[in-house]
Amino acid sequence: MRVNTWTWWGRTSAWLMAGLLALGVFAPVVHADDDDSGDDDLDELIERGEELPEREEALEEELDELNEWLEEAREKLTELTEKLEQVESELSAIDQQLEIAEQEREAAEERLEEAEERYEEAEERVEEAEEELEEREELLERQLAYAYKYGDTSALQLLDAALNQDRTEDVVEGLHQLEHILEHENENVLRLADLHDEARIARAQADGARDRRDEELESAERSEESVEELLEEQEELRDEVEEQREEQERLVEQIEEDRDEAEGLLEEISEELATRREEAEEAARADGDLVCPVPSGSFIDDWHFPRSGGRLHEGNDIFADRGEPIHAPEDGVVARVDETDDWSPGSSSGLGGKTVNIRSEDDVRWYFAHLDEIDEDIESGVSVEAGDVIGTVGTTGNARHTPPHLHLGRYLDGEAENPYPHISEACR
Repeated sequence: MRVNTWTWWGRTSAWLMAGLLALGVFAPVVHADDDDSGDDDLDELIERGEELPEREEALEEELDELNEWLEEAREKLTELTEKLEQVESELSAIDQQLEIAEQEREAAEERLEEAEERYEEAEERVEEAEEELEEREELLERQLAYAYKYGDTSALQLLDAALNQDRTEDVVEGLHQLEHILEHENENVLRLADLHDEARIARAQADGARDRRDEELESAERSEESVEELLEEQEELRDEVEEQREEQERLVEQIEEDRDEAEGLLEEISEELATRREEAEEAARADGDLVCPVPSGSFIDDWHFPRSGGRLHEGNDIFADRGEPIHAPEDGVVARVDETDDWSPGSSSGLGGKTVNIRSEDDVRWYFAHLDEIDEDIESGVSVEAGDVIGTVGTTGNARHTPPHLHLGRYLDGEAENPYPHISEACR
């Protein structure tokens, strides 16, 4: 289910406006930095029994919730992108099927036209055959009627009449007439039989052409229905693609808006914290107090925690993001800088990686280890003031497999002392 970002902003901004100026840096145990004077907002929160760490933890939880929602939104965005690609692929397949169906319909229409032409030709042949058959039948009927009216005139009688003529020319003419009559009658009889056969064949061909025409018509109609169904499916898919695209665009727009709002809030907090740190550092320098080495870091009193090889932890580890600035806790002079990072497992040298040593005016030596980078202005003999950046948090030395942190040591007269009592107040 989608997270309501406006609810998030409502819950967060309600206390943010009241307590933003009193906030330090988020840390689970010791937090950076608040000036000694405090302010009315802080006093009001404390009077109500609402401690700043609880407010800070609530903000962290809200930010974690927003980050989780953003991750879910990105996953949903990926799913929509994949689904959109799938629908577009199906749409492409439908287009190809539609093209095939249209080709089938065109072919069916062409075959229908051919079938209709064949049917018309067959009908014409039937009509011609029937006309000729009708003429032949009429001629035969006239001959039969003549024979009935005047009696039967057989070929023998016609032959006898021709032979009994007085003149030879008449006999020859009579024989020619007899031959012509016999041939004509025989032709009529044979042609009549042929016409009956032709009419029967032409009618059968016409019937076959009619059947094929009907089949082609049905095929064309089926192709047409298939095309219409494919068109309907195509339109549904296109609508689905558009809907998915619009949903994706809305989701992307909402993600961008929420991200901008979150980044804006974080930027406001960061700016306020930077201002508070700067004010605290200036106040510390003015009053001679210590400055928190890593204002954005968190730490506990881990002095003399056991370490490998039977060693004891001679300092405090302040955990922070890689690259966070490390500040000089008080005025002093850089006593030593080591920018090498050649520690190897099992070795007892180079444990601290990149390190800086600063000796204060009261002869306290501060030891900074595991730095990611050392500031280019930091070198032996250089004077530093409280709050000056000497480097950044890292994982050099034997800390390469641990979370980024600063190992802070404090030495007086060559003996290690617990830094916690000195910096815990500075980092609150």
